[in-house]
Amino acid sequence: ELEHLNLISTSTDGTISFWNMHQILDNYLSTLSIPNTPYDIDHMIQPSQIIKVHQSGVNSIDIQYLQSLNQLLITTGGDDQSIHFITLENNNEFSINNTNTSLSTITPIAPFIIKAQYQHNNCHSAGITGIKIINNYIFSSGHDQRLNIWKINNHSHLSWLTGFFLEVPQIQDI
Repeated sequence: ELEHLNLISTSTDGTISFWNMHQILDNYLSTLSIPNTPYDIDHMIQPSQIIKVHQSGVNSIDIQYLQSLNQLLITTGGDDQSIHFITLENNNEFSINNTNTSLSTITPIAPFIIKAQYQHNNCHSAGITGIKIINNYIFSSGHDQRLNIWKINNHSHLSWLTGFFLEVPQIQDI
C-alpha cells in the first residue's frame, strides 16, 4: 500500500532517515490543488523518523526483510570503522492524519519501533565502504582493502569469521 512506502537515506552526520513518500506526495498535491498556496518545502518534506547509527558518515547500507518476523534488518558501515545493525518493526500506531487544514500531517509517532540495535566497533582499520547481508552473514569491505565475513547471532551480535586482503583499491560497495 502506498501509505507504507518509505524512502531510506543515509547521511554524513551518521543518521538513517525514513521518508514517508505517501505523505510527501500528498502534501505536494494538496498544495497544488489550492490556488495561491505557497510551496513551503521545509514544511512538506521532512523525514518521519531519524536514527543515529554512526559517529560520522554512513558509507554503506543493506536492508533485509525478515519475513517470518515481519521485521527489517538494516546494516550500515561508516567512516567510524564500525558496523551497526538495527532490527525494526512496523509501529501499528503510526498513522496519517487528515486535518482540517489544507495539508495532511503525520502524527508525531515514529513509523518503526527499534526491536534491537547493536554496534560492533573497529571492524576495519579504515572507513567501511561496502556492506551486504546474506542470510545470517554480513560481508564488509573498506578502504583498508579487506573483505571481512561476520556471523549474526540471534539478530543481536556479530562474530568475526574470517577476513581477506583484496588487491582492489578504493572498494566502494559490495
